[in-house]
Amino acid sequence: MKTIQRSRWLRLVGGWLGAFMVATCSSAAAAEVAVRIAESTTRITQPLREDGYPDYVAALNEICAAGVTADNNAAVPFMRAFGPGPINETLRPRFFNMLGIEPLPEEGLYLVGFDEFCQRLVKEEEAEVGDAETRQKLQDAYAQSLDRPWGSDEFPEVAAWVAANAAPLSLILEGTQRPRFYAPMIAMPGDRDEAMVISVLLPVLQELREAARLLKCRAMLRLQEGETDAAWQDLFACHRLGRLAAEDPTLIGALVGIAIDSVAIQGDSWIVAEGNLSEAAGQKILDDLQSLEAMPPMVECLETAERFAFLDAVCAVASGRVSLSDLSGEGTGEPPGWLMRTAASILVDWDAILRKGNRWYDRFVAAANLPNYQQRREAYAEIEADLRNAAGSVRDARNLWAVVVAPRATVSEQLGNVFVSLLLPALSAAMEAEGRSVAMSRMNEVSFALATYWAKHQQYPATLADLEEDLGRQVPLDPFSGEAFRYRREGAGFVIYSVGPNLRDDNGKVYYLDRDENGQPGLKDEWDDFRIRVPPEH
Repeated sequence: MKTIQRSRWLRLVGGWLGAFMVATCSSAAAAEVAVRIAESTTRITQPLREDGYPDYVAALNEICAAGVTADNNAAVPFMRAFGPGPINETLRPRFFNMLGIEPLPEEGLYLVGFDEFCQRLVKEEEAEVGDAETRQKLQDAYAQSLDRPWGSDEFPEVAAWVAANAAPLSLILEGTQRPRFYAPMIAMPGDRDEAMVISVLLPVLQELREAARLLKCRAMLRLQEGETDAAWQDLFACHRLGRLAAEDPTLIGALVGIAIDSVAIQGDSWIVAEGNLSEAAGQKILDDLQSLEAMPPMVECLETAERFAFLDAVCAVASGRVSLSDLSGEGTGEPPGWLMRTAASILVDWDAILRKGNRWYDRFVAAANLPNYQQRREAYAEIEADLRNAAGSVRDARNLWAVVVAPRATVSEQLGNVFVSLLLPALSAAMEAEGRSVAMSRMNEVSFALATYWAKHQQYPATLADLEEDLGRQVPLDPFSGEAFRYRREGAGFVIYSVGPNLRDDNGKVYYLDRDENGQPGLKDEWDDFRIRVPPEH
């Protein structure tokens, strides 16, 4: 779920407290369940593992698989496009059984990534493509084919790659027509953290990103060849692919879905600019975009999978399956089992730690459900300030020393702060990504409305109010400000932009795209607008 980096502060838990914490949190499984199985603590009461603790991975699988069949699950044709390669060989029998299909053969017409395709070219035509300079030219061609319309005569190797993937692309398109996406969540067996939510592998999501790049690449080829409708079908499939990916219950899945949709939006701007859309064609694309379901709200990830990841980690440490140092990446030796079991049962109130985690996630969910961005931002800021305070209490060496002789409630409070510091996600960053996704999707819809206006009037409107008058309806609003997007005609095209998280009009400047008068990039807090420009910028 969340990659946990080595933390500088955790090294403070060396010395006396380090030994104490590791002893507390690293035992072989105790004879009795050390937590109360109840909604207020473990959140779920079924299913249970053999050791009596909640099986959060199984619970997530049950939730995500509800109502899914081999006939309505997009993951089935996707996997037939990708082949068995993304799935660890040890896990394949179980994975495909849970998916509801027979294991796939090793060999087949499976999707080939561009890097792998180039490696095959090297083997077949070593003299032509084996040197480093030629390899770099191939990578440059690939990057440009994703950035703008291109022709097969310009990048023949990229065109050959697209052609080689015709069969898997057909399966990917088939998958995007299905209403559900469920890829079984399973972990590598044999590890001490087996079947923990944070150790679940998510290989299918990476393959979906490769599929999105392939769809966009072909769309840009088709657009260059004058096949605007075919190009749109590839990009529309990419939009649907992003929404399917976001059905994965994790924050990673939500962010992958957003990234895929962004890939499609970048391609859409080229259709607006060079697709020579008629009024009817522009309206057809608008209808398609408006038929798309909204991305699953990220708060659903917080409520379920991310909360489960926290509770699962606490239960795993309480049971002795893993140690706190395993979660942090600070591997240590094993202290005596009797000491660890005694510490876990006497010195730590695991129920208090579980309740603490639930309170944090309840705050996350409440903040994410506030009605406007300004209120959500203020709530996020308050939560993150409190998180910093919790982490600070752990970093304070005096507090760490005091825990050694502290009452059980104090020990539990401080250990709870350790879990909070390690495992809670970066809320504001995730929610900002979601806000950006909503803004870009809405601006993309406005862009095609502008293209339809141009087809009708042979010019873009002077203002969005003129566009709304022509459409007879209001266009979508900026999700950050709750007001109209900023818009201006620019040369033969236009710029439309959101004021972004700082809620200030930065004239459409984007910190990672623009430079100041000295040629230096701006700071994120200074230039955080989001924009769509037509013609697009490379």
